[in-house]
Amino acid sequence: MRCLVTGGAGFFGGHLIRRLLDDGVAVRSLDILPLPDAELTARVETMRGDVRDPAAVRRAVTSVDLVYHAAALVPISRAGPGFRAVNVEGTRQVLEAAQRAGVGHVVFLSSSAIYGVPARRFIDESGPRNPLGPYAHSKLEAEQICQAYRARGLKITILRPCTIVGPGRLGVLELLFDWIHRGRPVYILGRGDNCYQLVSTRDVANVCALVAATPGGHGDDFNVGAGAFGTLREDLETLIRHARSPSRIVGVPPLLVRPLMQALDILRLSPFVEWHYQTIDRDFAIDVSKARALLNWVPQDGNAATLCQAYDWYLRHAREVRAAARSPHQQGLRRRLLHWLP
Repeated sequence: MRCLVTGGAGFFGGHLIRRLLDDGVAVRSLDILPLPDAELTARVETMRGDVRDPAAVRRAVTSVDLVYHAAALVPISRAGPGFRAVNVEGTRQVLEAAQRAGVGHVVFLSSSAIYGVPARRFIDESGPRNPLGPYAHSKLEAEQICQAYRARGLKITILRPCTIVGPGRLGVLELLFDWIHRGRPVYILGRGDNCYQLVSTRDVANVCALVAATPGGHGDDFNVGAGAFGTLREDLETLIRHARSPSRIVGVPPLLVRPLMQALDILRLSPFVEWHYQTIDRDFAIDVSKARALLNWVPQDGNAATLCQAYDWYLRHAREVRAAARSPHQQGLRRRLLHWLP
């Protein structure tokens, strides 16, 4: 089998490529950035190009059996109109080229962000869509394009992972890890007694591999999230203990701070975007039983273990990655006014 991974140089794309290579799959990558290390470059057929470029996408899908469409602009990129250009129209280009080339199967990496703040815990794949912010709206619109191409006969699987965390993930998490590493207060909205489900890179990559190998998983939608998680406070306290840090969690009142964060977001004086300050103090947990039942998928990593693994990687590698050209999830955070926090 030969697979194409769009966004192969991105945070999750690199993890997925490594998993596919371990499974003996021939991999081609399409990305505007180079692959993150020489070891991958030597084992992967790399194509530099943009998913918005029809010619580049046509070349990339030639002679592949399966496409993993992971290329996307993420919330902290503050991409504005770019979200629609890349996440929506880029998806349309990939699906159109895949259908014309006779690709047998496309796996689209969507997001649980399409649910917004769920009205109940453990929302399933049929739950109402209430996207927050341009990123989530773009992912929902991209899913609607997937549905249209399904109706035209293209086999498409949609995966909706929670926030993906693992080795190499920086972005907003860099701020948390830095606070803990330096023993500073860890600020959260509210008391932290809400559940906030994450998912590890390993678990999402495992789902991707199972979808490719499971005929029953073709052409369906799947939520993907950690199987084990506590409250936000419990998971962060576990991370602080793991780091042997004197940091303490400081809850700030959402009713007072959320409007301030929104104003700073509008003025671009804070790294946080709407998705962060509207959801982090709310219960956010999705039902992953469908993937368990139809794909025989068992989540391996809980929230706390996933955060600890990412933190350990941060201590070893953050400086070298911060200095390189990478996707937003792999870059250090522009902290702006947060430098003034005690």
